This record gives sequence, C-alpha cells and structure tokens, in this order.
Amino acid sequence: MEACSVATGIWLAYWSSADVTTNQQRDFYLTVYGCIGAGQAFFIFVYSLTLFWGAIQASRTLHRKLIVNILRLPMTFFDTTPLGRIMNRLSKDIYGIDVTIPLCLRSFLQMFFDVLGMLVAVSYATPLFLSIVPPLAALYFYFQVGGNSRNVRQALRQPNPITCIHAKYI
Repeated sequence: MEACSVATGIWLAYWSSADVTTNQQRDFYLTVYGCIGAGQAFFIFVYSLTLFWGAIQASRTLHRKLIVNILRLPMTFFDTTPLGRIMNRLSKDIYGIDVTIPLCLRSFLQMFFDVLGMLVAVSYATPLFLSIVPPLAALYFYFQVGGNSRNVRQALRQPNPITCIHAKYI
C-alpha cells in the first residue's frame, strides 16, 4: 500500500523529467501510473479485508470463551451478581474487541508503513541519509525504551509501586 504511494511519487518525478513527444509515450506513462493506482487500490482492499477478518475471528473467539466461562460458573455467582453487571462486562469486552482494537491496530499499521515509506523515499533520494539512521535509531530507543524502564524500576523500589506508577501518569 505504502510502496504504491512511494512508487507513484517516483513515477511522477520520472515522468515529469522525461521528454514526452508522442501519444504512444503519453499512453505508456498513463498506463503505468494507472497500474500503480490499481495496485494501491488492491492492496488497500486486501488490507481492509484482512483486518476485518481478523477482528471477526478475535470477536468470535472471545465471545465463545466468555460464554463458556460464564456457563461454568457456580449458581451462587448468579445469585450474588446482578444480571446487568454481567451484561455490562460482557458488552464492554466485546466492544473492545469489535471496535477499539481494530481501530488501534489500523492506526498503528498505517503510521508504521507511512514512516517506513518515508524512510525508503528519503533513502532513495539521498543515500547519505542511511549513514545517519543507525545513530538516530539508537538515540530514539535509548530515550524511549531506556527512559521508561528506568522510571518503572524507580517506581518499583517505592513502598507502594502501583500508587507511584499510577500517580506519575495522572
């Protein structure tokens, strides 16, 4: 999907620098451009279909496990727990699987491939950029991963670690 988007930019740059004098040449450039667009549409369709199918499978699995576990509970659970509370809990879990997780996964994948596509495009246009990527990646992971793990370790040394972690993010 992102590869087609990058390919579109590259193809348009190549086309704009070419000397197109005949209709045959123009048709060739238009055909390639149309094929790249069709490829992008195909990949978006496959991406959406795969995400939709995965969400249905996850929802089906969660629903089946929830129902099996609910039906195996002792009768005293149903005597002490209101039916509305059980229904609210089940609907909240199903909502999370049906709506929240697919949207988050879609956003993550979109951003991941956007960044990857930009890195490829910049690397293609400026190969010297590749010499700067490893130090920048090392700094990024040091500050992102290393900083968070230090904060968690410091919070765990406190007398009540859950309160410290919770208070830090409030």
